[in-house]
Amino acid sequence: MQDLVDDQRPWEEAADISLHSRIFAAAVLIQAAYPARFPRPDMLRLTLRMTAKTPHAADVFEAPPAPAFVARVLSDGMSETSVLERLLEDRIESNSFADAAGIIWQAEFSDIATDPPAATLTVYSATLWLKAMEEVESFPSDAHPDT
Repeated sequence: MQDLVDDQRPWEEAADISLHSRIFAAAVLIQAAYPARFPRPDMLRLTLRMTAKTPHAADVFEAPPAPAFVARVLSDGMSETSVLERLLEDRIESNSFADAAGIIWQAEFSDIATDPPAATLTVYSATLWLKAMEEVESFPSDAHPDT
């Protein structure tokens, strides 16, 4: 409990990425119960407008976005020095990225259009993972879901 008082974002410190969102949720509950003692936890919401290169590529907009796909899209927009790239480059480039579910807490498509094929992607995650996207305006991506 003292970690929640001492650290700004203890959910980003856990070695097991799958625990990040659970620790964040616990911090939210503790802060709600003791607002004077614990700082308000924060996370980031990122919104991207995605345009598919081909009508076939737009098929990805028809289902809820898979965490691995979303993490790969974000990775394509980040520099090589971002935390995501530095720590997980091999997994991002692989065909199986199970850790992505711990990085991408929630993601959803909205405003889906057909001409041109496009959608808005909204992502919620820890500041640790999304901060590298703050200054990014546009970027190409060849992201793929897990196989």
